[in-house]
Amino acid sequence: MIVYGLTMQGKTEEIPKEVATWLFDRDSRYPNIEFIVDCWDPHSSQVEEFETTARKYSRLYHLTGPFSAGNILNVLTVTFPYLKQAWNVRIVGAFNEKENRVATQEEKAGSEDGSREEYIRSLPLKLRAEIAGLSTTPTPSLPAEMERINRETAAVIRHKDETPLKKPTEMIPFSPDWRRTSEFSLSGDEIEKFAESAKLLLDPAIQKEAESAIRAKDWEKLKQLKAQRYN
Repeated sequence: MIVYGLTMQGKTEEIPKEVATWLFDRDSRYPNIEFIVDCWDPHSSQVEEFETTARKYSRLYHLTGPFSAGNILNVLTVTFPYLKQAWNVRIVGAFNEKENRVATQEEKAGSEDGSREEYIRSLPLKLRAEIAGLSTTPTPSLPAEMERINRETAAVIRHKDETPLKKPTEMIPFSPDWRRTSEFSLSGDEIEKFAESAKLLLDPAIQKEAESAIRAKDWEKLKQLKAQRYN
């Protein structure tokens, strides 16, 4: 299931060709997984960071935690970086341990009220890596084309002859299976405060906490999260 996230509100229903190629293949193989697509344009304070990242890496893998089986990556979100934009695909799903398969949306919903809690679990680490298109075999080190940026992120190093684009140049029209919407609104002054905190939404370790603070317009909480993570 392909879902458009909140950042896709008001945008044309289309996604970059490279994202579409990656996404459609996985959606056909894992129909019970939610692939949540979001698009970010950097705030003026983030332009240099976006450009540095896109020039060095062709793909980023944001993790739900550190390596826990050799170097199999526990991937939460895959990012396609551009100099002036980033496209994210978040992998969301549950696993039916009793029948050894990805749980359906109905089973996943049923587990939330405890009726199937005994065998509906989070996606296994190896399955997350498989869905993300990475190795599922423990190895003593990352492959040569990848490196660990920090505890929460690994990345594919861009080839020297591969020039990053400013923004995607070829877009594929696509209507999602579902879209996330919000009545959330911001004043002009609040938009500036939101832009200063937008980076926090790309950090899987605090993404939910940051989303909650933004919805509550708790700018002080966002300052604290930013200080804890990046100072």
